[in-house]
Amino acid sequence: MTLLFSSSSGKKSSIATILDTGAGQKRGGLLGTVMAAQRQLRSLPVQPLSVLKQAKSYLGMRDEALKIGLFIDPHVSDDCINALVTHFKPSSPKARIFVHILSDDMALGDHVSYNAIVFAVSNPSSPDSPLSAATMIKQAKSLELPSLVIAEKGLRREAAEAYGISILDVASARSSELMMAQTASWFAEALSEYRMALAADFTFMRPALSYATINATARQNAIIAAVFFMPGADLPAMTFNQIKMVLQLALIHGEELTLRRIAEAAVVVLSAYLSRIVVRFTTKDMTLFLRLPIKIAVAYTSTLALGKGMEAWLHQAPSIPALDKSIPELLENTPLAKLLPTPELESAELASKVETQASKV
Repeated sequence: MTLLFSSSSGKKSSIATILDTGAGQKRGGLLGTVMAAQRQLRSLPVQPLSVLKQAKSYLGMRDEALKIGLFIDPHVSDDCINALVTHFKPSSPKARIFVHILSDDMALGDHVSYNAIVFAVSNPSSPDSPLSAATMIKQAKSLELPSLVIAEKGLRREAAEAYGISILDVASARSSELMMAQTASWFAEALSEYRMALAADFTFMRPALSYATINATARQNAIIAAVFFMPGADLPAMTFNQIKMVLQLALIHGEELTLRRIAEAAVVVLSAYLSRIVVRFTTKDMTLFLRLPIKIAVAYTSTLALGKGMEAWLHQAPSIPALDKSIPELLENTPLAKLLPTPELESAELASKVETQASKV
């Protein structure tokens, strides 16, 4: 818009301004479209670039090199040993499993570089149990080294009392299925920072890792809902949390970074807006004291529902070629490609990690 002046010089100035503005509109048509798109992106509760950066970090976590030690009592049954060895066979060379037979003179000093240790003992209260088991378990506890005790006989409580550890750090080996389920749940909580790597290497842990991820995100969103008092202020944080959960679940189930992830993120955003509408409709005439519990409950239950729905989708998702295209391939030769690791870079980093781990052994 241009102001028109009554003076002749003002008229000339106004005409020149109008002509210049018209030319600028023609030249800036594309620029205007881009700026409008940027404004639309900024209005979203979650920024796409932040999601891409988070996806990149999860891909890096999936390639973490793990070192796990299995210390087995020689009196443990063959069924228990076979179940452990079979399930702990890694899917890739980046994870390294070291199996040791417990003896009376064994010490923990040479094995403190492990990410986690699993002790499989026959009967903790038996005099035939290796003397080193109790000593090494206590040393691991003092060093805060994640350690799980698998007791083949007796109750979990008895093993916990015998070794002076929490019952949560004990798994029962009364059956192979129960043993591996409890072992997976322990790894999901004790090594939460390695969930992506554990899922990539040990498929039997995936259900427990998914369950732990969903529940952790639901708890976080419930806390966010309780902390933010301004209406709508919690939406970006909770939505970003849910998108992170969806990305983690996809990688835990062995999925890749394809266009499906964008479709799933869109569902998360829609779910977030629907949840906010539900909260506003049900609490519009309530005081803050009554409104806050409902807000927390909706944040928690909607995140749980979204996580369970995502799991069902991952198990039964139909093949849609248009959604199976790799995002890194589509972003190739664009500035956004720098946000994602290339296959060559991933291979080089993996080789470097394996060599580093091998040099420590």
